[in-house]
Amino acid sequence: MDSDVDDVGALAMLHALMSNGEVEILAVMISSTCPASAACADAVNTYYGRPGIPIGIKKGKGVNRNIGYVDQVADKFPHDLVSGEDIPDAKVLYRKILAGMPDQSVKILSVGYFTNLADLLRIPGDSISELSGRDLVRAKVTEYVCTGGKYPEDLKYESNGNFESDGKSVQYVNAHWPGSSISVMSEQEPV
Repeated sequence: MDSDVDDVGALAMLHALMSNGEVEILAVMISSTCPASAACADAVNTYYGRPGIPIGIKKGKGVNRNIGYVDQVADKFPHDLVSGEDIPDAKVLYRKILAGMPDQSVKILSVGYFTNLADLLRIPGDSISELSGRDLVRAKVTEYVCTGGKYPEDLKYESNGNFESDGKSVQYVNAHWPGSSISVMSEQEPV
């Protein structure tokens, strides 16, 4: 929920799939540091009758390319969140969600930056789980699907905002993602 409305469209599609019984949305993670992004996601969840879906946001230094639509959605549609400061750090929420799920039961879909996933992979075991973030992913996640266009062979990310804005996290996730597969779905490919 940041630089383009495709984020809202993706979340709306997930809600439609959930209504059809095809997926379960365990949480929504915001990879932007834009304070209104969480309120925008909460407004979408509320619109679809699911205001209780947990939301996590990138805390600390990160990417914020807000073009204004998140503020407009948050201002015009009902929701409970005031700002991203009121919710947990996405990497911590990822840990809580994954630790509570059966092994090999989760698929992660990412429409934004890789920042939260890189942060998750770096976390050592803690009070949430003795497993490191990387080991939690290995144990719980069957697949990671990201939208982002064609992954460039030369590892330059100028062609895609999700890659370009935090290229170091893209490289880290691609180098350290354990066990489960990573699928890249082009934003130009029909679904």
